[in-house]
Amino acid sequence: MKNNTQEWPQEVAKKVEALKKEHGLDIVKVIRVEDKIAYLKKPDRPILKMASSTADTRIEEAELLLENCWLDGDEIIKTDDDYFLNAMPFILGL
Repeated sequence: MKNNTQEWPQEVAKKVEALKKEHGLDIVKVIRVEDKIAYLKKPDRPILKMASSTADTRIEEAELLLENCWLDGDEIIKTDDDYFLNAMPFILGL
C-alpha cells in the first residue's frame, strides 16, 4: 500500500488534489488494494473517539473509520471481505 501521492499515477494525484479542494482538506489518504483505490480523509478526534468507544472489535472499528472517513473510491473496498480485510491495517492506522 502506497500513500505518498508523488508515487501515485497522475490521475490519482489529480483526484487527491480535487478532493482536498472540494472538502477543504490538507491531507487525503489513498489506499490501494489490488486494482481498487479508496480516498479517505484523516479522522478527527470525534470520529476516532466514536470508532474506538462504539466498536466491540477491531473489524467494527475499521468499518466505522472507513465509513466516516470515506471521500471517494471503489465501493467494493467497503463491501467485499477480501478487499476490506486487506485495507484494514491501513484504515486502523489512519
